[in-house]
Amino acid sequence: MDQNPRPSKRARQACRPCRRKKSKCSGEQPVCSTCARLGHTCTYGQEQQQNLAQADGNPTILHVSPDRERERQRDQDRWPASSWEDRIERMEDTLSTVVQALNKTQQNENDQESHASSSHHDAADATGADSITVSTPGATTSPRASTIPNEQSLEVIGHAYLRYCECQPLPLFDHSTFIGSLSTRDPELVYAVTAAVCWACPNECELGEKADYVELAHTLAMARVTKGNVELSTIQTLCLLSFSYFNDGQFARSRLLCSMAASLARSAQLYLKPTSTALHRTLEERIRCFWATVLLCRFLEEPEPVVPSNLSSDLLLPTSPATPSEDIMKAPTETENQVSQTSFGILEVVIQLSEIWPMISKYVRTRGGSTNKEAFPWDPTSQYATTLAALMNLGFKLPLIHRYRSMNVSSISPEHLEKSRNYWAPWFLSRLVYHTIICILNHPLLLTLQIRHIHNVSEAFLQQTSWSLSNHVSWAMHFLDFFMSRTFVPSDPWLVYWVAVILTIELQRSHSNGTSSMQSKDNVAKCFKFIESLEYQSIYIKRTVSRLRRLETRMAVWSRSADAPNDQHYYVDISGIFDVLEIVNPENEFSEEEPFPTIFGSTLNSQISSGDAMNKPLTQLPIIKPIERDGIQYQPPTTSLPLSLDATYSFNAQGIIEAESMGSDNYVDSHHLLPIGDLFNYHF
Repeated sequence: MDQNPRPSKRARQACRPCRRKKSKCSGEQPVCSTCARLGHTCTYGQEQQQNLAQADGNPTILHVSPDRERERQRDQDRWPASSWEDRIERMEDTLSTVVQALNKTQQNENDQESHASSSHHDAADATGADSITVSTPGATTSPRASTIPNEQSLEVIGHAYLRYCECQPLPLFDHSTFIGSLSTRDPELVYAVTAAVCWACPNECELGEKADYVELAHTLAMARVTKGNVELSTIQTLCLLSFSYFNDGQFARSRLLCSMAASLARSAQLYLKPTSTALHRTLEERIRCFWATVLLCRFLEEPEPVVPSNLSSDLLLPTSPATPSEDIMKAPTETENQVSQTSFGILEVVIQLSEIWPMISKYVRTRGGSTNKEAFPWDPTSQYATTLAALMNLGFKLPLIHRYRSMNVSSISPEHLEKSRNYWAPWFLSRLVYHTIICILNHPLLLTLQIRHIHNVSEAFLQQTSWSLSNHVSWAMHFLDFFMSRTFVPSDPWLVYWVAVILTIELQRSHSNGTSSMQSKDNVAKCFKFIESLEYQSIYIKRTVSRLRRLETRMAVWSRSADAPNDQHYYVDISGIFDVLEIVNPENEFSEEEPFPTIFGSTLNSQISSGDAMNKPLTQLPIIKPIERDGIQYQPPTTSLPLSLDATYSFNAQGIIEAESMGSDNYVDSHHLLPIGDLFNYHF
């Protein structure tokens, strides 16, 4: 056996280059195998040489025993191979760890996407779970909003929806089955229903939480559309989302989802009775969903689902709630009783009246057709006459049982209103739609724009429109008084629009020279009190109130300017009035003063700067001479008609411009400019 002492550790035997690079070294001297292979200069320190000499028993001569030589040779043959094997093994372990991490990340993403698009039926199979969380990739929602409420909470939400949202104005669900089936419905519909309840009951839900529910419902519904997995609940969700986006002032998105819902409803033929017996249990909701899309399209000025002409007379109608108790209804005469036996429900009344709404929307959008100089408002072919005729023909068909004259409205208590809200909310909607249509037809501004071209205005027409406007404004104020006295407010955004229309009329009449100006001022104060009590509910209401207040301030300035001796030397920008009258005006989304959220990017933003808007060309028409008639208080002002072509002009902060800054040679119509005297001196 070799009696030499144990050799030094390999770290001490290594040459300097190998030690510096922390590589394994065979320790051969004068040149190790590693340095020889790599072509490096191999050097050893004095300590290493001494240690090696001492280990060999010779302090002065470097001598290597045969046994050590054989050991070094074995190390030389073994270490390089071992080094590569270790490195390869470490690399394989690292690559395996990376691949496993990537696979795990991909699997998590797939699981999230699958879980987000899966139905609530599959998720609800988990036993013992009080709530279910639906993850949405990229969604930044609060934990509470991303969790579907438990069955107890859904029951409360269901009751709240039927009470405050159903048929106000959209009929969507079957009252008899809605609450019991809400926990098993698709998650996007549950989120949309919850968001609707948050809007109708804002004290119970934060604004940000409502936005989270809307975002989740939108994401899941659009995933169904893009993947071709559309259900009845998908169309119902789109209707609720369109309604919600309207309340948020996002009109483009609201109309987009409305059109999508209408297209899907028509493609799915919801207007037909299903042949499959399995679908008969959803028949009522199919019918209600179809008519909900129709109502949305009519109110938002979108093309409604087209039904084949051979089926239009046989369309199924939604089931209406029961009429009020007998103590509310007046005893009908024998003739009225016969008519009532064949009458239809209150929802059909709303559907029938909504047929006129697209006509009145076009009337506002085209300024009463004022560009057509040949069609006077009293002409049978004018928009005014055709819309009024359609309304009168429809009134002839509507049943007597749902009319004001058939009820003891003064005996209706607040408790009865809340108990039978599912009937009274659509009933008040039918009344408000009817009176609003006539008020818009006879709106003093719209009539002024139509008759300002006429030198000999029909006095009979002026008297008739004046009486009609005053009569229906008084009816509108009567219902407003009723709401305030009973503390009853339908959860319907078109209620706000109706009040806004009355305000634009009364603001203009309150500054006129007529004898009813004081009454109009009282009406203005009452309307503002009512509408401002609702502005916390949605962005749309808040912005409407803001515009009306700004319009009130401007009209006060305009009226003082109109009292000046030369009032026809001033013109006013009346576009602010149409911003209120046009309920879904696309330009509202690009307003600099109060921009709404929009889906359009910078390349589609059609916003016009205020500087461009205030520098449109303008000219005038010759003076219109007044027509004097004995016994008629109406006195048309001597006026110049503002038209546009050559000159540029600039409004002041109140929207007023002096006529001296305008040209006077060309004749191109302008719908946003009006002589200030015309705004207040016509006695409508």
